[in-house]
Amino acid sequence: MLDERYTIDALKEVYHARWGIEELYKISKNMIVVDDFHGRSERTVKQELFAHFVLITMSRLCTNESENLLNSLLNLQPDEMDPKQTIQANFKNSLATMSRHLEDIMFVPARCIKKVMDDIVSSISRNHQKLRPGRSYIRKSKKPVNKWRGCESTA
Repeated sequence: MLDERYTIDALKEVYHARWGIEELYKISKNMIVVDDFHGRSERTVKQELFAHFVLITMSRLCTNESENLLNSLLNLQPDEMDPKQTIQANFKNSLATMSRHLEDIMFVPARCIKKVMDDIVSSISRNHQKLRPGRSYIRKSKKPVNKWRGCESTA
């Protein structure tokens, strides 16, 4: 890594490029609990895994549509967006919304699918926040402290 062919800016770019992959792992593991399969055979595990990825993909598509809608309401064009003004939809909410409406998407008559999708995007759009790039303060965990932490055995 000390090779002079690679500039600091190039390394920064590579580091930030992996962010999307890391986020997919986080979503898969923590939000959807993709490592806790119900099926026992290879086939059923694959089926469940693909179903999770379809849910994530559909949620991401609706989240992107929601963000485009919110930012267009603020008259922000994609090429002139200031990161401090950009609105970002809550992806965890998007997954929950998509999970709630998945049956509707699958079984609604074809003529009604646009309304269902518009309802989903509208629901996702209600839970949003401003993008806050470059935060440098230490984030405080709100996770409850384990009261038994100090009672570990030394045996």
